Order: sequence, then structure tokens, then C-alpha cells
Amino acid sequence: MISHRQISELKAKPAGELQVHGSRSLVRWLFDKQLVDEITLLTYPVVVGQGTRLFPDTGRDSAPELVHSRSTRGG
Repeated sequence: MISHRQISELKAKPAGELQVHGSRSLVRWLFDKQLVDEITLLTYPVVVGQGTRLFPDTGRDSAPELVHSRSTRGG
């Protein structure tokens, strides 16, 4: 697993944007280590059982601020 120090070094570089595609456990780890400054969350809802929550019910409350949202033409 990548370390807190390595993530901080990547973020410090010019255009230090990090993208995570499809890894709930990595996103939770980044939030737990307070390494997330901004999140762009794209969701494509599909009902396939119960699923797993991205944001847990317990733990640190990060109180994210919604800056922008939009729906696709199909809703």
C-alpha cells in the first residue's frame, strides 16, 4: 500500500491531481488520513443488491461542502 508520505509528495507536485477509479477502500483510506482536498464523485446508479457504502456511518465527520452538481440529459 502506498504511504501517507508518498501521497503527500504526489499532491505537492505541479498538477498534483490524484484520481481513484473504483476503489472504495482506497478512497476511505485517503479520507481517514485526511489526504482528500476535493472530490469529484461520478455515480451511475444501478440496483444490484445492497452494495457497500462509500462513506461510513461511523468515524470522523468530514462535513464535505457541495460546490456543484448536475444530472445527465437522461436524468
